[in-house]
Amino acid sequence: MYGVLSVTAPIYLLIVAGFLATRFGLFERADMRVFGKYTINLALPALLFNALSQRQVGEILTPLFIAAYLGGSLIVMVAGIVWARRVAGKDLPLSAVIGMGMACPNSGFIGFPLVAQVFGPSTAGVALALAMFVENFFLIPIALAIADSGGGEGVQGSRLARWRVAMMQSLRTVVRNPMIHGLVLGFLFSLLQWRLPEPMARAVGLLAASCSAIALLVIGGSLVARHQPDPGGQAAAASAGGAVAGDAAATHAARAAGGGGDDGSGASNGHLSDLGAALRARRAGGVRAAGVHGSLVLHTHSLAVGPGADGLAPLPVSLPGPRPRWPVSGPVWISG
Repeated sequence: MYGVLSVTAPIYLLIVAGFLATRFGLFERADMRVFGKYTINLALPALLFNALSQRQVGEILTPLFIAAYLGGSLIVMVAGIVWARRVAGKDLPLSAVIGMGMACPNSGFIGFPLVAQVFGPSTAGVALALAMFVENFFLIPIALAIADSGGGEGVQGSRLARWRVAMMQSLRTVVRNPMIHGLVLGFLFSLLQWRLPEPMARAVGLLAASCSAIALLVIGGSLVARHQPDPGGQAAAASAGGAVAGDAAATHAARAAGGGGDDGSGASNGHLSDLGAALRARRAGGVRAAGVHGSLVLHTHSLAVGPGADGLAPLPVSLPGPRPRWPVSGPVWISG
């Protein structure tokens, strides 16, 4: 028990600190948007760059980890879409966003700090980079393309044609994401065995070191006065589904990636098994952070879909095509 608390307590203490600092006026809720932008546009890209550029390519490219995480997440996403469509009776666009929320945990703001406590920043950084590659190049574009293929006002053409257009628009938007820039540059430096000059390397290291603390403060500060209704219990069901189904899929995926059993015993069997165990820990921390204050908070790196979303900094990913019902800006909040 003490071992678990020693890992999780710092996470919750920083979240509480962010909540209290905002609740009692040290920061405004609007400040959390600024801190979130700093984290997404500077700290996280620096962290990803450092994690990849300081390792050999063979330590980064772990196809089993990528296949396991992608396969498990797609299973959860499809299950979420089917549940929303068949059970909750939602339309296809909303079902796709619910499925995305169940499949994509909060990798950068919750997942990385948690995994770094257990496996250290180096292994956690590589796991984060691989997870973000899967999420940004596969899961998010697929979910948003499915959402847009549902049609709507001003949308022309067949569903397949709309799906293709939406997929390409989503991918074009993703490649403008600063976190992807950090990921690609880090891999390039690793591949070519380049090194930054010492002063620049230290500056990037300072930015990377600030990521976890500020991200957790942002999570806490964003919870102040945050409450939205959950008609029909769809938020609670999606959050629970993401936690239970996501953990189950990630556990089997981690075993496939060499992560060992549920006791994490495989974590000592080398870099790949560290990543497999990190996958389970990252999903456990990330998905369970989804349900907050009775709303459906789908933290896909601060992507937000929902009326009045004003939380974390916006990630440059948006629903392609006209969809005035769902402006995109901040964490994903779905209400009704």
